Amino acid sequence: YILKSGEALQRMDSVHPCRYGAPMVILVCSDKNAASNFQGGNSYLTDGVIAATHMMLAATDIGLDTCWAGVNDVLKTQKVFDLPENIYPICFLDLGFRASDFKGVSSGKKRNPIDSMVTIL
Repeated sequence: YILKSGEALQRMDSVHPCRYGAPMVILVCSDKNAASNFQGGNSYLTDGVIAATHMMLAATDIGLDTCWAGVNDVLKTQKVFDLPENIYPICFLDLGFRASDFKGVSSGKKRNPIDSMVTIL
């Protein structure tokens, strides 16, 4: 779903605080009924995440900046965007250009050291 109109962007703002003024957002969704059964489970989440990642790479390739914003409340997002029951919202991808003076956003949380999360074999 491409969120471009003022109304659509306001809907996004009502379910997630992280649009950061982006003029366009992609609401990446996956169809539970169209996904394959992979290793005994439905692949709709994996399929949606792969698609979102490739969208971010493609946007970056043409010079756009992106920001992944996870869907915090699936049921509210489905309701606000009037999504059918089989359509599962995966994430929002903010699209635009970062401000020239952008220095990053700090959550104020202390980050874990990389060696506490990564094992090199």
